[in-house]
Amino acid sequence: MKRSAHARHRSPLAGLSADWVKMSNISQFQDLSTPLVAIIGAGGSYDPDDPLLRYAGVQKKALIPIAGEPMIAHVTRALADSGYVARLIVVGLEPDSVALPLPTTWVAEAGGFFENMLAGVEALERVAPGAERVLLCATDIPLITGEMVRELVDTALATGADVCYTVVRREVMEARFPGSGRSYVHAREGQFAGGDIHLVNPAILARNRALFHDIVGARKNNLKQARMLGIGFLLKFLLRRLTLADGERKAERILGMPCRVLPVRFAELGMDVDKPAQLDQVRAEMEGR
Repeated sequence: MKRSAHARHRSPLAGLSADWVKMSNISQFQDLSTPLVAIIGAGGSYDPDDPLLRYAGVQKKALIPIAGEPMIAHVTRALADSGYVARLIVVGLEPDSVALPLPTTWVAEAGGFFENMLAGVEALERVAPGAERVLLCATDIPLITGEMVRELVDTALATGADVCYTVVRREVMEARFPGSGRSYVHAREGQFAGGDIHLVNPAILARNRALFHDIVGARKNNLKQARMLGIGFLLKFLLRRLTLADGERKAERILGMPCRVLPVRFAELGMDVDKPAQLDQVRAEMEGR
């Protein structure tokens, strides 16, 4: 009999040290397919010329106040409310600089975005050795909810893929957040904004350090990313003939593991706060509730 996608995953506590299980008090996760750790990148050197930080009057994006709390508090509450996340690894904030709703491992900033993610993965190996999946989550998506995280995790686990990359269709984003100013990648199926929370096999990052370092370095330049992936891929990208399946196959050939692109129905999973106008939009909604 063919097993379900969830059944193929190990026992919820498999690979977790007894000390960590005891410390985290995660008995409530026994009935879930897998307990998850979320790595949250909250670093970034303070730049006094950054329009968002200057506008918000803080030195770290994670600490921007929204509805009376730091932005990271809203994100981590949603992760906790999902019932799927057992522990947080926060990279780039001082220990206990903000009260968070789950047991937290605090990791010092290691450099740029990718270096911080690797530092988080190294911490994951210490607190949850053998973990098969981890949530990579941005600190600037305060509108997410536990329901959204649950649906994303369920959908991603059901694929069985080692990398599940979240995207949001332009129509979904602009219907929910008109004038949000997001950027989009053109594919044959439509236009997509990258999401800000992804489920991955943590071994992927460690095995492909140089590749991910280059790709993340070009993350604001879609053309540069496509050029790095080969002339055929680049031509399809330029002609807008690239499909999501093309992207999946290319990623699988490079990484040697199953990869999936996941269009999601919740725009909040990709509505990040990068600009003052986006902060105003998010604040207006959250403070008006």
